[in-house]
Amino acid sequence: MRKIIPLFVLMLTALTWTAYAGQDSNLPVWARTGHWRIDDWYGGPIETAKGFLSGWPSFFDADPMVVYAETTRYDPQRVDLIERARFNWVAVVWSAGFSDQSERVQQDLLRPFIAECHRRGIRVMAYLSIANILAEDMFAHVPESRTWVIRKDGQPVSYSAADYQKVGRVTRYMADLRNKGWQEQTLQRALSAVDAGIDSLNFDNNFPELYGLELMGQFKARVLAEGRKRHPDLIVNSNYHASAYLLARCENSVNTEDGREPGIFPSPAGHDAGLQENRTETPAIPVKGGGLILNAGLLRILNAVSEGWRPIVVAHSQQYVGTLMSAVLPPAHQKLVLAECQAFQAANENFQDGKPYSDLFYGDKKGGENWEAIRLYNTFFDQYESLYSSPISLARIAVIINPESEQHDLALLNRLAARNVIYDAVYEQDALPAKLSPYAVIIAAPSVALRPGWRRYENVRPAEIAAASPVTMAAPDSVVLNAHGQANTQHVLVHLLNYGDTPVSGIEVSVRGQFKGGQLLSPDMVNTNIQIRPAGKFTQILIHELKTYDLLVL
Repeated sequence: MRKIIPLFVLMLTALTWTAYAGQDSNLPVWARTGHWRIDDWYGGPIETAKGFLSGWPSFFDADPMVVYAETTRYDPQRVDLIERARFNWVAVVWSAGFSDQSERVQQDLLRPFIAECHRRGIRVMAYLSIANILAEDMFAHVPESRTWVIRKDGQPVSYSAADYQKVGRVTRYMADLRNKGWQEQTLQRALSAVDAGIDSLNFDNNFPELYGLELMGQFKARVLAEGRKRHPDLIVNSNYHASAYLLARCENSVNTEDGREPGIFPSPAGHDAGLQENRTETPAIPVKGGGLILNAGLLRILNAVSEGWRPIVVAHSQQYVGTLMSAVLPPAHQKLVLAECQAFQAANENFQDGKPYSDLFYGDKKGGENWEAIRLYNTFFDQYESLYSSPISLARIAVIINPESEQHDLALLNRLAARNVIYDAVYEQDALPAKLSPYAVIIAAPSVALRPGWRRYENVRPAEIAAASPVTMAAPDSVVLNAHGQANTQHVLVHLLNYGDTPVSGIEVSVRGQFKGGQLLSPDMVNTNIQIRPAGKFTQILIHELKTYDLLVL
């Protein structure tokens, strides 16, 4: 029997998103697609205490130098580091689930930090938990919070990603959003952050299986409405996972931490095994040199959620070596993470916590090299910010997806992207005739029932895919492209990403249409000269060199 949860989401979003008229013109320029370069600056006393009480190695086993670096993270002088890497957004921890009395110390530290960020033109997003109760502190200061804990089979539900054996006791419980007392507590915490001057709210610990999608969406819509009475340009988003992404339509931004470290890895099976904790079972794609991991399918899904106007922010919680709290990405993959998001109309939410931040703070070589890679790419995205705004689709292929089975459909979406098929993901409930009219080919993902005119990918002839493609490419299988237009210019933009560790030369790109000139831009030190010649209905461009990322502007 088909679940009815998507109907709840559809009804909910129909009520909540229409106020924005389905366009980003109602968002301030600084909040629109292409204007986000964001870093997670999580730290301070309460985040450090939460990490310790969760048994997380970077905090529980940390040396005093790590603890000092983390607890002093909101010293306004630390904004120098953020500014050095050319971030224009920063995420801070406003509330982690302790009592208001205990969290006031952190919030008093944050106010001058927020002011200093704003003085330097950096926007601030405040992290809050929608469900976290740090039991000992909350029960002592807010006795009624004992009744806010959600129960399953009569037992309190604890937070699942903590090592209670190491701590010696259960320290974190999940709150019941159905409880009016907890709702009001969480709403007031959010509004206090707005009053402190933040520009965006970000909710974590969203577990719809505990209290349902409908209630969660209603509460987020309420927070957005109340918050905008105090800050008319307030941005609200939540860290959602597969099967709940569509709830972001109750908000005016899209956020997830479901990103994976992209690249080509020598052991696809080993890579996937190392990522089991991160909710993604989508296999690597076999290519020369190993298994290709990319986020193009996920980013296409999030673009469907966005409806073309909500900004998309993606954190990459899944990496090949170590964890986010124990190891930084190698510079080449750090660059690829940033470029891949920008190429698919999103922003990477960079994360450095625990030891990686401590290494950066104390001048460790690896931490410094990682930060320099970020600075180099963020400088490029800042310089050419206008080229990343107002994207419009050139796709003539649609892939229909099911909101209950996004993870199941992800394998097909990634496979198409790896084959450089330019397509749009379209949710099944959005697949109305007017929505589908621009598309020459309509593919139903494996979880979607066929309708007249819809086909499975294996039943679409390669010639049909080619005829519907705005761009084709001759390049090794380590290279993936995306192409789109711009609403405010006549540009066609082609993003080229090299997921391999070796530079690629002699790439031939053919773009539908007649172009007399173009420009190749890159944050890497490459030969940006290009050769352009007509080729029938296409224009052919020869690109001499691709290291990690090139942007072709026609």
